[in-house]
Amino acid sequence: MTFANQHTDKPVAFHLVAGRVSIDFANTGGVVEQTPVDDFRAPADLGRWFAESELALHGLSVTSREFDAARVLRDAIWRATWAIAHDQSLDAVDLATINDAAAMPSLAPQIDSATGKSHWHQDRSVAAALATIARDAVDLFTGAHAGRIRECASPRCILLFVDTSRPGQRQWCSMERCGNIAKTRRYRHRQGVDADPGASVPSSPS
Repeated sequence: MTFANQHTDKPVAFHLVAGRVSIDFANTGGVVEQTPVDDFRAPADLGRWFAESELALHGLSVTSREFDAARVLRDAIWRATWAIAHDQSLDAVDLATINDAAAMPSLAPQIDSATGKSHWHQDRSVAAALATIARDAVDLFTGAHAGRIRECASPRCILLFVDTSRPGQRQWCSMERCGNIAKTRRYRHRQGVDADPGASVPSSPS
């Protein structure tokens, strides 16, 4: 299943809170109350995500075919991540999609001689970016943090994340997004004040 597009003139605000690039990528889709949502409405959205994500790939032009391939991979990673978070078995077709993407040449990291910082080799492409994301998913799903994959505890948030906290008790996608809202509601409840209905958590990643 490919998630349905959301048509709106307002640019989508990506939520890069997962702690892994593959899960941030997956979080651009999802299902809210049995309704599919999608932050990738057009190739330009994917190009903007590449730039805003930790990949920091600016200026990548995305073709329609690359856009479709990215959404297929994104959907597969989302379903696999959701399954792991809920202790369910992984779909063989989704795993094949992830593995096929991971088998392609990925982005090549380089060390800048002047700054000593990492950057990507100048030979960049959408296919290489998707391969890098898929390899991150493979590493996560088979590594030490596979058991730390969580879904936000807010009933109206679908964001997935990797809990890297020492106690392993993180509940929220982020304190700024859902944690503070829950904290405010608990405080108001203790004070005997009804929660502000306008302070609800957005029902989609957008």
